Amino acid sequence: MKKEIRIFATILFASTILNSCGENKVEPTACDCGNLYSGKFNPSNIDYSAEELNNGSKMQDDVEKFVEIGKACVLKYGELTDIDKELVKGSLSLSTMPNIDQAIDKARQECN
Repeated sequence: MKKEIRIFATILFASTILNSCGENKVEPTACDCGNLYSGKFNPSNIDYSAEELNNGSKMQDDVEKFVEIGKACVLKYGELTDIDKELVKGSLSLSTMPNIDQAIDKARQECN
């Protein structure tokens, strides 16, 4: 019995460590969220060199960061149900996030 408890505790501890390491903790400010589309994080506002455009990995990283910031903004400033929160967490683009416009408007108000 003690062996099973130790194994369970070890698995639980390992999964907690892995989950905390795997998450990107993005903490955007109200102004970052309010200016999400026009701000510095939007990949369409970044000037890429020819090499970066040909490679594509820098742009892909920037898009992934932009989506993560969008998720953090919606979760922080949006009025979401539990289902909406799960949809946001699983979103791969801003267009699939519920209440993103409302969250941006609320963040804009807090920024001013």
